[in-house]
Amino acid sequence: MIPKGDALGPYGLCKVDYSRPPPLLSLPPPPPIRTNPFRRYLAAFLATLTTGIGIYIYFNPDEGMDEYWTQVERGNVPLTYGKGDQEEDDDDDDYDDDDEEDEK
Repeated sequence: MIPKGDALGPYGLCKVDYSRPPPLLSLPPPPPIRTNPFRRYLAAFLATLTTGIGIYIYFNPDEGMDEYWTQVERGNVPLTYGKGDQEEDDDDDDYDDDDEEDEK
């Protein structure tokens, strides 16, 4: 039933009739409960595990992390983290010595 005359509002739309309440739409029923206990608790377990790991990492940071990020903020970005730089220098020297022996 399309109203005519005063019942039409701007753009040809019907005016709202406040004399009767609109029909209420009900929500659909929830999905059935899973019977498999593994699948039933998997999402809750993964959410708890992820939250626990995040909290552990937040409250137990690496001891040298503050010093590393302080250096980064000052512009002194170290090439390697920790004692790895000393080990790499030894390897580079051995490689250079082998090249000199081959050239002779």
